[in-house]
Amino acid sequence: MNKPKTAAEALALWDSGQPVPAFQVESEGADQEEIYALAFELLRIGIIGKEMTSEAGVSLTERERAVAYSIAQVAKSKGWAIMVASHVGPQIPAITIQKKKAA
Repeated sequence: MNKPKTAAEALALWDSGQPVPAFQVESEGADQEEIYALAFELLRIGIIGKEMTSEAGVSLTERERAVAYSIAQVAKSKGWAIMVASHVGPQIPAITIQKKKAA
C-alpha cells in the first residue's frame, strides 16, 4: 500500500480508488469512508470559500461533518502521514479507507 505524505498525495490515492492509510474517527452512525469522503472533498475545494461539487457529507451529522473538517484542516497544515501517525495509538486504531466504486 502506498504511504502518502501529503494531503494531495492522499487525495490522489482516494480519487484513484486505491487504499489510503487512516485512523478511526468518531462517528454517530456513518461509516468511516463517508466521513473521509467529505474530508477529501473539503481538501479538493480548498476547505473554505468554494461550493462543494458533490453530495459528500449530506447524510452526516453535524458532529461527523466537524470531524471531516478537522481531518481536512490538519492534513492540509501538517501533512497526511504526520496527521495519521499523531492519531494512531492504543485508543485509536489504524485503518485503511477506500473510495466506494460508483454504482
